[in-house]
Amino acid sequence: MSQLQLRMTPYVANWEELGRLIEQFCITELLESKLSFTVLLCCEEWFVNIVNHGYKEYSEAALQQEEVLLELEHIAGQQLRIVFSDGAPFFNPLQHHQPNLVEDVVDRNPGGLGIYFIREKMDQCLYEYKDKRNELTMIKQLV
Repeated sequence: MSQLQLRMTPYVANWEELGRLIEQFCITELLESKLSFTVLLCCEEWFVNIVNHGYKEYSEAALQQEEVLLELEHIAGQQLRIVFSDGAPFFNPLQHHQPNLVEDVVDRNPGGLGIYFIREKMDQCLYEYKDKRNELTMIKQLV
């Protein structure tokens, strides 16, 4: 089992470094490029959601005290497990409404497409709220 653990303050600008580290992990683990691309997109979507929505009401001083945690695990070529943990207010993305993909984009309620995308691309998503932290686990089966 190979693992990558990262901690970063919740700023969108941190995505560049985070994305680079995730990409390097995927290369080191010899994950195929299509899977690596999916992992990067799902991680970017969730990290940006955490920052833009979870921490939107936080002051600059409060943001400096916060951390988003990311853990990637490659389990014996069988599974890729991605866990994001944040201290933003409670939000269970798995209870979020499914977007109406049939309705014209002008008539649709905004939001929900990122979560929909993650759920479509991953084989399983799990949510827990523990120790006053949101934890989203994304699992991709490799076999």
